[in-house]
Amino acid sequence: MPDTAPSTTRCADGAVGTGHAEDGSSTGHAATDPAAIVDRAARSIDELYAARGGGARLLGVGVATGGWVDPDAGVVMDHPRLGWSLVPLRRQLSERTGLPVYVDGHSRALLHAEVLFGRAPAVGSVLHVFVGNVVDAAFATRGEAHHGSRAQAGAIAHMPVEGSREPCACGRIGCLEAAVSEHTLTRLAHEQGIIDAPDIRTLFEAARAGNDAAVELFVERSKQVGRAVALLMDVFGPERVVVTDPTLPYLPRALGALRAVVRESVRTVYDIDNMLMPTSFPGQVLETAGGAVLLDALYRNPAAAINSEDWNVDTARRDR
Repeated sequence: MPDTAPSTTRCADGAVGTGHAEDGSSTGHAATDPAAIVDRAARSIDELYAARGGGARLLGVGVATGGWVDPDAGVVMDHPRLGWSLVPLRRQLSERTGLPVYVDGHSRALLHAEVLFGRAPAVGSVLHVFVGNVVDAAFATRGEAHHGSRAQAGAIAHMPVEGSREPCACGRIGCLEAAVSEHTLTRLAHEQGIIDAPDIRTLFEAARAGNDAAVELFVERSKQVGRAVALLMDVFGPERVVVTDPTLPYLPRALGALRAVVRESVRTVYDIDNMLMPTSFPGQVLETAGGAVLLDALYRNPAAAINSEDWNVDTARRDR
């Protein structure tokens, strides 16, 4: 799925011990209406279970999405790019599937993944920054993510970016998300004739194939992200920083530019090359995010999760 839409992963009980999602298939959406996306996701889960379930019990569904998400309520509070407001995604998907459902934002979900089985299993504090069509951040100390009031922590989309003239939907100029989002990047690439249509996968493949103009767009984005990361590092003082820009593991120039700008901009003392890392999950970011939402809940309190009312519904409908 595009990263503006929720990424959903279901795990069978055999997946919990290894920390791997059972399946990483993706399904596009023709519309952003919540009911249509929930229905398509539920049908995909049924189809996947029929094809590969093998009689295993389904432990639940993890959903990661952009925007402001309240994981305790299971509600997408606000997602401007999808036009969602106060969408009770957990309840809707649970009613549709009969499965326990857990919902969180992309950045916190991937922060949990890095702590559970990525680059940050034994560090005291971690800053995670997610860069896609949405941009947000998450911070954890001793393995616990900071949620903030009503789970609003990490909302960095409207941080000002020096030198950017990109208009933002909020009415201001030069907000971080407006400057570095995939929407902006692909529009610029299309305007410059680098790609025939504004598509991030096409632009990424052009960069990997050695198109200098395509690579330069990703390098410039890394520089802008780097200035924001440096500021966040000065505020939080993390021991490890992970930036989930799906292109960084494949484009050394972009990763080098990110580190160079952070090194130049940060005011505190760090060994940037050893503590600022790209994602641990190249090529599997969105499915990892969805899986991590579920796995984090199960690992934290497995008895409560398995013995919940949702689990009883699951048992009644899904033990086959």
